[in-house]
Amino acid sequence: EQGDTVIAAQYAQAHEFLHGERAIVIDNHEDNDSTVMFTVIDKTGKRLFDGSAVEYRPIQPYFVSGVLPVVKGDSIVCLNDQGKEVPNPNQDHPAVDSARYDDYSRTPAGLFLVVKDRKMGLVDRENKVLIKPQFDRLADLSADRYIAVTDTVFDARTIPESYLLLRDIKKMPLESLYRDPEGVASEITNPVPALIFENDSIAVTGETVLKAFDRLEVADATAHSILLSRPLGDIVHIHPEEVDEIKQVFNLTD
Repeated sequence: EQGDTVIAAQYAQAHEFLHGERAIVIDNHEDNDSTVMFTVIDKTGKRLFDGSAVEYRPIQPYFVSGVLPVVKGDSIVCLNDQGKEVPNPNQDHPAVDSARYDDYSRTPAGLFLVVKDRKMGLVDRENKVLIKPQFDRLADLSADRYIAVTDTVFDARTIPESYLLLRDIKKMPLESLYRDPEGVASEITNPVPALIFENDSIAVTGETVLKAFDRLEVADATAHSILLSRPLGDIVHIHPEEVDEIKQVFNLTD
């Protein structure tokens, strides 16, 4: 049985209708437009308002208590379904030490996203720090899951396996994924088999689907190991001389 099309395929990216009747979508970009725009639509596809990621950075891709929490400069503000700034209905708890942070916002789970010196973190109802402010963006995905975004360089020179599969992984602007897909594809070379798109995703390649998945799994495991090792101190990367030796032994070409 075939269903009726309610909203035709037309967006570069679309999020779910969570916690209400609204969803965030990203339009396809015009060739002369380098600004990342997002649009809020209802379940009929009607555009409620457009927003610029330069001015507002959504904390999560859905509305909470009828508002969309976003980062504006050093503060967290809320937008209603007309795109107007309104008081934050989730910022009503005395647990957060307001003198300690520049701003904060309550999550659906009852925790608090906090901002300090333009970095985001997370505290609980007892003001205990769960994630210290260190990320450029911390997105609440609900169910105790969060996406943390930072401008830290991903360096695969941790262990030989990571370097063998990931080599010189490169970071790309998010808008390039939609505005210049041919240019993005041209960045894939022998020494650059994977690309990270800022604040969004990773693209991996391989001679087979299995090899591409293996590369993705190693990238994920390497990222986890980098995060988990932070409390122990700085990472000691593989030295350039050792990299040259790996290239020679495994016949890696640039």
